[in-house]
Amino acid sequence: MMRIKLFWNATILAFFTAVTTLTPQAGRAAIIENVLEHETQNLLGTISFPAISGNDAAGVDLSFVLSGSFPPFTEADITSIHWVLDPVDFAVLDIDLDAFQGDNPCPDSVPCSNLQLHIGPSPFSETGFEFFEIGIFCDENGCGIAETFPIDVDFRVAAVPEPGGFAILVVGLIGTGMVLWRTKRTGQLRRYHVGLG
Repeated sequence: MMRIKLFWNATILAFFTAVTTLTPQAGRAAIIENVLEHETQNLLGTISFPAISGNDAAGVDLSFVLSGSFPPFTEADITSIHWVLDPVDFAVLDIDLDAFQGDNPCPDSVPCSNLQLHIGPSPFSETGFEFFEIGIFCDENGCGIAETFPIDVDFRVAAVPEPGGFAILVVGLIGTGMVLWRTKRTGQLRRYHVGLG
């Protein structure tokens, strides 16, 4: 009887683990890269990738707070993106990202502004990747352009475990604890008769 109960406990645990692992989860964590200014290690922003490589902004979470009065850049601001990450250590092998906020183009005789962000490869960069922004600000007196010089950037993986991994760990520990508890409990109630003889 005990073996049958252990079998069903293990079967239920294996089924729950498989369902947790294989079902798509909206809350599943992605690969998060911190974007740092080279040598100074100033955090410029973060990019969260939903996969090892891609060409679509869907699922890419972008968070950059830049100069001016613009809000942070987000996924909705991405105009084009391409990325490739190393499948082993998630290092950025290639990235080309453009994002845009504001009026495009600025209408005539109306105050307007826009800001463009670019992160991409550069043969002149020590790290192989650079970041820059260009802003156009127009008012009744004319237009001005604000541009940052290209900045070399480093990418660092931010360690974020997947919720499914935590669920498997918790279920495994609870299941192991239940099996040990039941084995110990039934073992204490079992009496052994030793015949002297």
